[in-house]
Amino acid sequence: MLRYTCFNGMLEVKTSSYSVKKGKDSPFLMIRTGGIENILDLKIALALDEKQLDLAEAKELCSNGHRSVNDFEITFAAEPGPKMHLHFFEDRIETRVENVGNTRVVNCFAGSLLNCDVVFNPAVDVLSEHYFNVRMPQRTLPALFSPPPWFLAYRQRNGKWASSALEPRNGELDFCDFGTRPGKDQTMSWDIDMGVPPDEELPGRGTPPLVFRFDDENEFTALQKHASHVAASGKIQRPDRQIKPWQKGILACGWRFQTKVPRPAECTQANYQAYIDMLDNHDIPFDTLIVDDFWGKEYGVWREDKEKWPNMRAFIDQLHARGKHLLLWICILADGLPEEERCGKSVNANSPAWQQRVRESMRYLLSDADGCLNADGFKFDFTAMLPNAYPKGAPYRNMAFMYERFRIISEAARAVKEDCLLDYQCANPYFASLQNMLRINDYFGLPENALEEMAIRCKIGSIVSYNALIDTDHNSYRDFPYDFGEDYTLRIQAYGVPSLYLMAEDLKNPKLLKNLQSLKTIQE
Repeated sequence: MLRYTCFNGMLEVKTSSYSVKKGKDSPFLMIRTGGIENILDLKIALALDEKQLDLAEAKELCSNGHRSVNDFEITFAAEPGPKMHLHFFEDRIETRVENVGNTRVVNCFAGSLLNCDVVFNPAVDVLSEHYFNVRMPQRTLPALFSPPPWFLAYRQRNGKWASSALEPRNGELDFCDFGTRPGKDQTMSWDIDMGVPPDEELPGRGTPPLVFRFDDENEFTALQKHASHVAASGKIQRPDRQIKPWQKGILACGWRFQTKVPRPAECTQANYQAYIDMLDNHDIPFDTLIVDDFWGKEYGVWREDKEKWPNMRAFIDQLHARGKHLLLWICILADGLPEEERCGKSVNANSPAWQQRVRESMRYLLSDADGCLNADGFKFDFTAMLPNAYPKGAPYRNMAFMYERFRIISEAARAVKEDCLLDYQCANPYFASLQNMLRINDYFGLPENALEEMAIRCKIGSIVSYNALIDTDHNSYRDFPYDFGEDYTLRIQAYGVPSLYLMAEDLKNPKLLKNLQSLKTIQE
């Protein structure tokens, strides 16, 4: 329950979480959580593709009076067309903008004052950093997390944390990301990137809700509230995790063992048998083998290259006979596909022909029937890429297109093998049901510093995936050595599933070898 009063342009709101005051003729909403210091002075302002709209004559649709309600809304209407809605709830403030047309970037609240010093960004890129001065602009673009949460948290002066997040209804994902844009004189605004716009006019096209919360204990508590709310409010369906014991086992990926250039040429049956032999001969345990980039001829055609893999089914059957499993690496690149099944460099999630190809491929790759491979799941990579343009009338664009790519593959795979392991890089609540394992992806820094960064990624991933298994990847890149980071694989087990990326040279490090040998398989 919240209480508010309105009188001739003056507004006062009080909830158990925050209070708001707005003076007559003032464009600012002064937001506090206690005391006399404002956390946020939110300035009512709106720009579409850098064109500032005149909201000075906007009509505030809030009648005079004093009321106790569950929530209420004020609407500011720019002439002609766009409307900015402010919706007040007990625990949050939401804003959304409707009638934005073919706008690419919607900028909200330019000139606001955010009384915070640090911003936490859960997105992951090559730079291993999540904490920044609040004056540095932020984006939540898909990269090593694809996508990351559409979420940012801000450390208040009292040590607690405010946050902002996009919380669309599922099925309303026609946007790209959001972020902050610092302005002059310590001011702040928020950008919502609507992504590649449609060619045709879409009546009523609007932004997803931008949600503000305040006074959480820490950045992860704030992220938890975001994830919990989108599930509890029915915006997404929280996945019912049914984890099979084998899915928790040690992963062993052969990418690092593919040492020659071009590395995909090293993805052969002979080479992977040598990788297994190396692990066995050094008493290094594993449960699930990942056959990496690439076991086929062309990225878009998911059939084994018989020259590289003369009998993949026999290879997989031999692993199964040992109580082990196998994942196949796939990606979104459309090499080898006809034009209809491509969208730029990506497979085309809008193409019925590609959707049918996926269904046929999943049966061939996962079924235990004669003539099929009987693999156990997939590691899905390169998933951050989105097309720069879409065909006219395409039903899915931007984040909706990314979601469809995952959904089509996941549903087709589960239809063939219900307990297949789907190891994706989606660290976002809206994508959580499409995977049962979240890979925290590559690390590019010094091996000894990896645990701090990868533990943060694991915490983010566990929250936004609703406790999917975490593929902890590894603490080096390509053929960089593991020197000074030999303990990573042991210590990261506190956060997720160990993942081994090894080449023969690594095993000359006695400390690393000893740590690897101490791991326990599921059977053990």
